[in-house]
Amino acid sequence: MFASKEIFYSLFVMALADNQNLSLMNYYKAHPEMLDADSRYLLAAAFSLVGDREAFGTTLPSSFGEGRLRRSFGGSFCSYLRDMAISLYTLVQADPGDQQIPILARALSQELRDGGWYSTQEQAFALLALGKLAHMIGVNQVKASIAINGRKTADFTGSDLILSDDINNKPVTIRTSDKGTLYYFYDVEGISASGQVKETDNYLSVRKAFYDRYGRALINNVFSQNDLVVVKVSIRSLLAGTIKNVAITDLLPACFEIENPRITPAREMSWIKDQSEADYMDIRDDRISFFITEGENREDRQGDKPQTHISMDRWTNFYYTVRVVSQGTFKMGPVSAEAMYDGQYHSVFGAGVVKVN
Repeated sequence: MFASKEIFYSLFVMALADNQNLSLMNYYKAHPEMLDADSRYLLAAAFSLVGDREAFGTTLPSSFGEGRLRRSFGGSFCSYLRDMAISLYTLVQADPGDQQIPILARALSQELRDGGWYSTQEQAFALLALGKLAHMIGVNQVKASIAINGRKTADFTGSDLILSDDINNKPVTIRTSDKGTLYYFYDVEGISASGQVKETDNYLSVRKAFYDRYGRALINNVFSQNDLVVVKVSIRSLLAGTIKNVAITDLLPACFEIENPRITPAREMSWIKDQSEADYMDIRDDRISFFITEGENREDRQGDKPQTHISMDRWTNFYYTVRVVSQGTFKMGPVSAEAMYDGQYHSVFGAGVVKVN
């Protein structure tokens, strides 16, 4: 049984602050079977920071290892990439000349270069580790000029530069000078102009359906003004195990107005028998969000792939009511579900058009 990862991060931070807990450090040094790979790097670095190079050498692993840890949905939010980044950061801090540093740096860079979804913990610790390594290597002297649509707009002289001009559909040219490496990135956000949304189920499945106050299904997304509509949002996990910190968001068409959420549908409508309670519910003008823990009450942290046992019949259901307030034709956003700390667990379904007579 591994000890909690937070313990060793705390020991490292305390050693940085010259407030080390030597008795606890020595206890875990004597019980290496309780330490994950990144925990050993953190503990070894803590010993180095307090000047105990012998304990540093005996505690430090010879390599990070090949086993890929499954992302954790809570607690320390650990993952293979996050733990590798922490190990590199602590090693640069404790022993800048260690031969493992270029190996870890290359592996971490490759993980990031391969793309994919990264949690906040992964991005933050990767930035800390590679940034500390870059600072150790030397000062970057690169400069650059930026032109938008052929017109020079700004100069990069070493500090972060954010382009505030409208650059949509315009060519951007960056010309560098002097020595060093320049990094740039851009983000694009928006809503589909056509209203079309790709439906997908990836380890999670989320659906929504409409009913009248008596429990009769409303089909074809056709309603009458002033109708009271019961919206049923259902989610299931396609894997065994617990998925923590799942956010479900249902985007409403402009013709819907959420009724008082304190008057629960199950209390007013006896046909609702399977309503679940969310950990937290957030009500906005254009959406409703439920924050939950989905799946069975257990978790398997180890392994390079999620478990593949499928429980197809277990749905968790939430209900809320809306009032149809406007006539016309309206775009309806999808209902989506996503594990907030592992974006590969997600589902999107049900965008379309709503007609109100």
